[in-house]
Amino acid sequence: MRSAAKFMRMKTKRDQYERVSTRDSEAFTTRVSNSNSMGSSRDEESDDESWRTKDYEDALQCAGFAQCAMGLKSSEKGVLSSIVFVGMMIGGYFWGYLADINGRRQVLMVSLTFNAVCAIISSLCQTYWWFLLFRLLSGIGVGGSIPVVFSYVAEFMPKQHRGKMISVVAFFWMCGNIVAAALAWIVIPRDWGHRSEHFDYSSWRIFIVVCTLPSLTSAVFFALLPESPKFLIHKGEETKALQVLAMVYQINKRRARQFYPVKSILLDDYNCNRYDTISSTGPSVIHTSSNLVKRVLLDTLHKIAAVFATTWSLFKPPLTRRTLVLVVQMFTLSFGYYGLWLWLPTLLDDMNKNGGSACDRPSNTSSASDPDCNQDGSANIDDEVYKQSFITSLSNLPGNILTIFLVDYTGRKSLLVSSMILSGVSVLFIWLVQTTTQTLIMMCIFGGISVIGWNVLDVLQCELYPTNKRALAIGFLTLVGRIGSIIANLAFAALIEEHCAVPILTVAVFMLFGGFLALFLPNMQGKPLE
Repeated sequence: MRSAAKFMRMKTKRDQYERVSTRDSEAFTTRVSNSNSMGSSRDEESDDESWRTKDYEDALQCAGFAQCAMGLKSSEKGVLSSIVFVGMMIGGYFWGYLADINGRRQVLMVSLTFNAVCAIISSLCQTYWWFLLFRLLSGIGVGGSIPVVFSYVAEFMPKQHRGKMISVVAFFWMCGNIVAAALAWIVIPRDWGHRSEHFDYSSWRIFIVVCTLPSLTSAVFFALLPESPKFLIHKGEETKALQVLAMVYQINKRRARQFYPVKSILLDDYNCNRYDTISSTGPSVIHTSSNLVKRVLLDTLHKIAAVFATTWSLFKPPLTRRTLVLVVQMFTLSFGYYGLWLWLPTLLDDMNKNGGSACDRPSNTSSASDPDCNQDGSANIDDEVYKQSFITSLSNLPGNILTIFLVDYTGRKSLLVSSMILSGVSVLFIWLVQTTTQTLIMMCIFGGISVIGWNVLDVLQCELYPTNKRALAIGFLTLVGRIGSIIANLAFAALIEEHCAVPILTVAVFMLFGGFLALFLPNMQGKPLE
């Protein structure tokens, strides 16, 4: 669901109480910044942002709703929309570490539930700062599910089908994106909900709650599923691992568990991959203290130190080169994908109204002649943008299907290299084309090609790290990707109006560079997980 959240940029700007004309927007911004209460306009802003955090992997930007009510500049909207990425950075990193210590299944249940609860609360928030808090917390929950679910699935799959099945999981990310886009089209424009002087619960707030249902249902389903047998083996719990595999055998072969032929499992890398990320001296130090607060503090500091120590081990041989290359891959792909995807509705809406190309719009257009905000404080958004955004969401479908059928045959590296290079070339054409239709076509091509890179990276992250570091490694790389997303969002916000070509061409260069650098990655096709 990487790009569905962009719809909130469009609708939520409609649901403002304040009547602010374009000429008064600057003065209104000053009044807001000096007031003690944010007012109903900020209430709506806070709730709108919370919707972003419902999306897996992408809890995306939602700053546009505040533009009309608060008179925000593009740069201010960019800062506002980046908070959720901060939450995802924190969540992916530390949830990944916890999953390597406590198990994949347990962390998935807790993080998904945490995300859903915080998102529902955010839909009720009526003040700006409360909304920001729960948006951050919901982002932390989202960030936890992303690295862990891929580790969980990869550890259940045999090597000959692993790439395909991880790509299938990524495929359902795209399916969720399309469903969210369709729901946004159906729900957000409606006059549903309740609105009074002291409490607002309009249609986009309802949309927030609807988008929490996958998190809640997934948490319930994971409660019914077993722990990863690969994780159990490396924790030294071979008996439990065999019980899980026997259950899988019973389901797949339709035979009783006692007929499962495997009675013992040997691991060549067992000794080097045991879970030793927490030093044996840590617990003894903690339990010598009689002060509960001191014990909790020491325990927390010890775990934080263990997280950083394990992270540093990702940059040591034999993992050094693969980690450095994957860091660059995640940064460049996140910068390019989110930078373009988050600001696509803004570009398309401007082109629909004023004509011209993405970076060469008529200079005589202004907010006075065709303002972004109506006189009643609602957003002046061309409804065609909903349709165009839905089409771009569908454009990921061919790339997802292609990855599923090719990743275990052509190899991971060749797919990643070709995807990144072709994505960079398609971005160059976005800068060159002259009409809205041409821009939409090139964005669809970019989306269909770049999603192949995302899916292959999902596979490689699972395969290139040992079991005792896998979830943390994916969480760390997700953190790097979020940094790229934040920088891209801020760069587009600062430059999109005056220097549009700069961020777009930067995306093209980054994608091309990432494609060539991918040649240095090892190919794990057909090899067992460490």
